Amino acid sequence: MIRIGLCQCKLSFEQPEENLAMMERFLLYTQGSEEKNVSCGRVEDEQGASGFITQGCGEKMPSSKPDLLLFPELTLTGFTMKSREFALERDSEMIERVRKLAVRYETAIGFGCVIGEADSQSPEPDFESEESDARSRELDFGNGETDLQPAETDFTEVSTLEKAENESEKTDPLRKYPKNTYLIIDKDGRLIADYAKLHPFSYAGEDMHYSPGNSLSTFTLNGVRIGITVCYDLRFPEIYQAYADTCDVIIVAANWPAKRAEHWNALTKARAIETQCYIAAVNCVGDMDGQYYQGDSRVIGPDGESIPGRWFDIHSEKASPEGILFAEPDEERVRQVREAFPVRQDRRKEFYRDLLKE
Repeated sequence: MIRIGLCQCKLSFEQPEENLAMMERFLLYTQGSEEKNVSCGRVEDEQGASGFITQGCGEKMPSSKPDLLLFPELTLTGFTMKSREFALERDSEMIERVRKLAVRYETAIGFGCVIGEADSQSPEPDFESEESDARSRELDFGNGETDLQPAETDFTEVSTLEKAENESEKTDPLRKYPKNTYLIIDKDGRLIADYAKLHPFSYAGEDMHYSPGNSLSTFTLNGVRIGITVCYDLRFPEIYQAYADTCDVIIVAANWPAKRAEHWNALTKARAIETQCYIAAVNCVGDMDGQYYQGDSRVIGPDGESIPGRWFDIHSEKASPEGILFAEPDEERVRQVREAFPVRQDRRKEFYRDLLKE
C-alpha cells in the first residue's frame, strides 16, 4: 500500500519560480505539524471549478505524510509552447531545488517540466510547415515488448542515458525538440523515474514544439509498482494495457481544460476498468493562457469505482478548488479484482499486434 497525494493546484503560466514556491507550499501543508481543517462539503467557484469547503468540519490533517505527492503536467511552467526557452537539463539548478524539497520534506515528488537542450540557434518551427507522417512509426503496441516495454532505469547513470538520447537525435528527426517530461524524485533526492509524453497534443500545436517520448517508465514505492502517463496520452489505451502487465497504479498528470471535462471523467474511469489498475489522475485549476481548468483530480480503483480518499483545502479562509486529495492504493486490491474477474487472461496480444501493423 502507498499513500499518495494529488495536488490540484493553480499554475502560474511560464513562471517557474512562482510554481516552485507553490510546490513547497503544498509540501509544507502535508507535514501535519499543525492542526488543519479537512474539507467536508463540495463546492464550485464562479466558473465551475471543483473544490471543497473547510469551515466547521472538525476533522484534522492526518499526521502521517504522503509517500508520494503528485503535481500536474508541466508543473514548473504550465502548458507553454516555449519549449526551448524553458528547457532544463536533468542536473539543472531548478531540478536540484526540487530534489532538496523532496529531501527536506521526506516525501517523493512527481512533477512536470521541459527537458532538453535550449537551442537559440534553431528557430521554433512554422505552424504551416508540413507535419511528419512518421510520428508513431517506431511504436509497436501489440505485445508490450518493443520500445514501449515498461522498464526501470538506473538514474545514477544519467550521463549514459543522455548520451543515448543524443545519438538517437542524429537519426530521428522527431527528437530534435525538448520533451514534455514528468519526473519522480524520491525522498532521498534520487531521480527514480523519467517519462517523456508519448503523444504531444497536435490539436494545440504541441507536436511542433515538443518531441514525443519513445518509452514507458515505471518505478516502485512501498512495494507498489507505478507507471506514468501525461494528459493527452489518456486517449491512447494501448500504452495503459502495456503498463498493466506490470503496474498496480498508473499516473495521469494533466493540464486538461474544463471544456473537455466529460472526456476526462469518462476516460480516466475507462482506463481503470480496462487495465484493472488504479488510475491516479491529477489536474490543475484556474485560468491559464486563455484556457480554464476545473481540476476534477481523482483516483479510480481497479474495479472502476472512484476511491473516496480525503480532500484537504489549502485555503482555510474560503472555499477553493485548490487542495490535496489523499488516497491509499493497495496492490493487494489489484490482485483481488483481477482474480475475481480475470478479464486480462483473455487478451489476444498477438492478434492485436497484427491488427496494428501498418
